[in-house]
Amino acid sequence: MTKRLLAHIFAGSTPRTTHPLRTDYHRRDQLALAAFDASFGRFGATLRKPFTAATFATAVTAVVEGFALRSRIDPKSVTPALLADTLLTFLGATVDMTQQHGHVDDTLSALDLPPSTPRPPARDPRAAMIAAARDEFAKRGYFMTRIETIAVIAAVPLETARKLFPTKPHILVGALRSHIAAMTEAVADDLLIGLDEIEIVENHLLRCARVAVEETAFMDALVAAVAHDTYSEPEGLLSIKQQLNLPAIIAPVIQQGQDKGVLTSCDAPIEIAAGITNTLLLRCFTRRTHTPEDNAMFISRLVLHGMRTR
Repeated sequence: MTKRLLAHIFAGSTPRTTHPLRTDYHRRDQLALAAFDASFGRFGATLRKPFTAATFATAVTAVVEGFALRSRIDPKSVTPALLADTLLTFLGATVDMTQQHGHVDDTLSALDLPPSTPRPPARDPRAAMIAAARDEFAKRGYFMTRIETIAVIAAVPLETARKLFPTKPHILVGALRSHIAAMTEAVADDLLIGLDEIEIVENHLLRCARVAVEETAFMDALVAAVAHDTYSEPEGLLSIKQQLNLPAIIAPVIQQGQDKGVLTSCDAPIEIAAGITNTLLLRCFTRRTHTPEDNAMFISRLVLHGMRTR
């Protein structure tokens, strides 16, 4: 600890001195994760958002180091019991044994907080609901988000909120419909100016990838909602797959390419379009650090040109 403290004081920002510190922090983070796995991971515990395994380990390491540094100056105030209580409090807030994949904000719901100052009703309730839903989906995910919570955050009366968006799928449609319309128009323009089918598909994949980044919260929620809609959506409720039909945008282009003999006729155009779209979205969701251009290019090369060498 003494060496680490001196290193913090005198290291500055030179790579030669900071590299050993980074290595040591990485090692200690791995130890914190190993302790978590040994204590909770085998029981299927998850971390509440926004914590990830990496940020959880960083926080634990920082807490322990902070207490260790203070104990050098004020040892009486830093007792083993205080350190243990602090770590237990942090674990209680971040570790979720029920696998509900909630948010750390949810841990405050049991507190008797004073009522906040009432806000004036939103002038544009539709826009306010969509903005609040974007934040809630990002925090809690699709299934844990509630329309009642969205309405409170948006300062929209619940009765009004229910009229505008009876269900969460209606919110997704309201948020993403303009993007669908823009992509549909862009494909029509590509056809109008005479681009070939390969170019149009490549352009469409890039536009989809950009929307996946621009509307990450809603696109993540869309995937969850579509999976739910596939097998359990009751009849009479809104079908996401019909309202936000991404494959249908590019299916006519694939049909045109099949008619010309440019694209494979191994399956119906809508099925091929769905396969391309799903593959791209999966790539975007699992490679979030990559740019939309990189993800779209990868799928274009894989889908349009295949894996076989020529």
